[in-house]
Amino acid sequence: MEPTRRKETIDSSTIRNLVRRPMESRLTRGQKNSSKRVKMFLFEITQFL
Repeated sequence: MEPTRRKETIDSSTIRNLVRRPMESRLTRGQKNSSKRVKMFLFEITQFL
């Protein structure tokens, strides 16, 4: 069994990654189209799972 501290850090880091998506924060030019693409991509992944 893992110590609870380790689990907490993993959970907090995954939540942080979900909130702040690196791909979306990087986009500046043509952000609408890119964000649309990213959203569709994420939507397809969630549907696939």
